[in-house]
Amino acid sequence: MIKGSTRLSLMVAILAMLLSCLVSPARAADAVTAKKSIDLAEQIEFDQQKAEAYMRELQERMFKLAELTRDLEPQDSARLLLAVQKAREELIVEQMKDVRLLIDKRELAAAVEQQRDVIRKLEELRTLLLSNDLDLAIKLDRIRKIEAILTKLDPAIKEQLREAKFSDELADKQSKGEAVEPGDFENLKGEQERNREKTEAIEQEVKDLGPESRDAAGDLGDAGKEMKGAEGNLGKQKAGAAGGQQGNAAKKLQDARDKLKKERDQLVNDIQKQVREQIMANLAQILERQVKVRQTTQALAPKVLAGEREAVLSTQRLAASEDRIVQMTDQAIRLIQETEFSIALPPALQSIQRRMIYVSGDLKTGRANDTVIAILKEIEKDLQELIDAVKDSAPPEDGENQENGNQPGGQGQNDGRNKMLSELRIVRLLQVRVNEETLDVDGRRVRAEADLPPELKEKVGSVREHQSQVRNTLEMIQRRAKEQGG
Repeated sequence: MIKGSTRLSLMVAILAMLLSCLVSPARAADAVTAKKSIDLAEQIEFDQQKAEAYMRELQERMFKLAELTRDLEPQDSARLLLAVQKAREELIVEQMKDVRLLIDKRELAAAVEQQRDVIRKLEELRTLLLSNDLDLAIKLDRIRKIEAILTKLDPAIKEQLREAKFSDELADKQSKGEAVEPGDFENLKGEQERNREKTEAIEQEVKDLGPESRDAAGDLGDAGKEMKGAEGNLGKQKAGAAGGQQGNAAKKLQDARDKLKKERDQLVNDIQKQVREQIMANLAQILERQVKVRQTTQALAPKVLAGEREAVLSTQRLAASEDRIVQMTDQAIRLIQETEFSIALPPALQSIQRRMIYVSGDLKTGRANDTVIAILKEIEKDLQELIDAVKDSAPPEDGENQENGNQPGGQGQNDGRNKMLSELRIVRLLQVRVNEETLDVDGRRVRAEADLPPELKEKVGSVREHQSQVRNTLEMIQRRAKEQGG
């Protein structure tokens, strides 16, 4: 009988094969201008169809395997179920089908963008299956779900408050004996029905979170009942009674939001140490791969300079490795943002990522000169500095905690101080790099952007946006410091 860990490895292997079957964005983009673009597009469509079939089969296999191993390998079973759930929620199979239809219509630019998104989701699935910390993966998944619910709940609260205010205005007119249009009640009733239906859908999502969120689900259920009552009173043109019920509904919606936000914040606090370790591991892996790209580029550089065709082709193929590093950086940025681990790290990583994109553009055109190698070394240096900054942001060791134990707020002060110093260190690095982008004395940025596809040009943005990002980051850090009494 195959052991559970072997089964899990098999799923990862299938996922890796699936990733390899997906058409590279560069190949699809090249098809737009290639002389045989029609034939190539047909091959791309066939490859995409294969990938879609593999993904459908993979989901089925993961689900069946999770059921079979539930008792013998509960952790692997939970991991597989989480992966299946994530794949279904992300609508990966459906998105693959959309890509295939875009290719069929020869809308290759749109297909490329969709393919990149699919590849990102598949990479996240692979990361989930390979993760050594299932508890962290589960909590991160829960945080994402709560965030999605809050995003839907906020406009529902805003709408409910608007409707309650309108009902109160109608009630005021009625109390003064002023004429009220019957259509106002009918329109408001219809709006209330629609908001109740949205609230009921949100309530179901909260129920799906499990017993930990039952109180928030209860508040949403109560809000729905108040809305239903308000609909009845609006139908009877009783604006005063309806307004009171709508106000109660808005309060219940806010109560549910507060409880979900509190649960989310608690989850974020619970996983800070795990997140730090994961971020350190992610950055270390990015740095390791970046070093390999630089070493290979250095080895190829003399041959490229000599005009050797095979060396130029090898350099161009190396761009795929750099693109993968760009995707890994995206994943690291999302993890940091989702867990609010750091304010300064995401823009700092985005700054590094911009240079990665430029390097990828250089490699795609077969450039492997001293300038490219210098930029690669600069990327490595900045990555190492970020790793050191994250390491220094860790709370004091136990011995140091005990030493500060008798001082008012000793450990907490040190925790906050370490984190704040780390953030400022990262902001300084970010500002230095933005200043360099602003100067750009040799105009390299403009030349590099000329070789980028539109979606990547949009990703790197403008220097003005980058400087605004530095200012906004510093302002957010200052606000955080004030909130913490810094």
